[in-house]
Amino acid sequence: MAFDVQASFLPGCAPCAALWETACCVRVARPGALHMKILVLGSGADGGLPQWNCRCPQCTAMRRPGRMPRTQSSVAVSPDGERWILLNVAPDIAQQIRVNLALQPPAQLEASCAAEIDTPIKALVLMDSHWQSVGGLQNLRESTGMDVYATPRVFEDMIDETPLRHVLTNYGSVRWHLLPVAGSELTADFQIPGFEMLRFTAIAVPVATAHPLRADEDAVGQSIALSVQDLDSGLSFVFAPLLPDIAAAELAWLQTADCVMVDGRGESAVEGLPGRLILTHLGHGSPLLDEHSSACQRLAGQDIELAFDGMVIDL
Repeated sequence: MAFDVQASFLPGCAPCAALWETACCVRVARPGALHMKILVLGSGADGGLPQWNCRCPQCTAMRRPGRMPRTQSSVAVSPDGERWILLNVAPDIAQQIRVNLALQPPAQLEASCAAEIDTPIKALVLMDSHWQSVGGLQNLRESTGMDVYATPRVFEDMIDETPLRHVLTNYGSVRWHLLPVAGSELTADFQIPGFEMLRFTAIAVPVATAHPLRADEDAVGQSIALSVQDLDSGLSFVFAPLLPDIAAAELAWLQTADCVMVDGRGESAVEGLPGRLILTHLGHGSPLLDEHSSACQRLAGQDIELAFDGMVIDL
């Protein structure tokens, strides 16, 4: 289906509402008991799948009718299915919002493009400063008030190395919050106003890929994983989309989670983890996407899942 790229992510006015109705939307069920929900917005690696300039077997197969593309990796987390926090903001964010009803402006909004417009997206957590993780910020520049959480290193990149902070500051109202993961501080617990029922922990992880903007790649806080715990149920979710090299230190905290969504490039290291295990950040070179490969067949026998765009997880 073709999408009109001019549709704003915010307005609930009649023209935008008509465009929402044309999208094939993913609805998130809201049962009576409130509990943490995770919505996979994108499950692909940098560039998504298929990549625009590639004709490898994976990309060629993904262009066939009936196949579901993978946009770039990002998830949304909610305590109740009504208010959401984005973990990373991929360049595909406008399309991801258009196909996920839970992230669209409420239907009861007055049918006018008013200056003050509500959105279910209340905050963003940036896991790193790679373009695949932050490029979508430019699409959210109409925000009338957004809280963005990032480490000092990611924040520095937003100031010094990309124009994104300047763009956001000029267009809308953004509140920046530093996560103190830097130097000798490898973890940081924090809360997000309005989401007091969730506890967040940012965890420094080894740098997965060379950053095009940085020469000193091994700085603490350049890339993080995020643990989110539902304080009512005690259940926890860990999101680590850029973690291909998993050693004993990473396994120690991954083993404590009830649900882990981790970089598919490190699948051999996480086999056997307790709890639910889901692989994401799947690129066109991944053997996991070839149902005939030995890697894919091995996972099928171990109850390890592959994330897909629109996947909903209830904890």
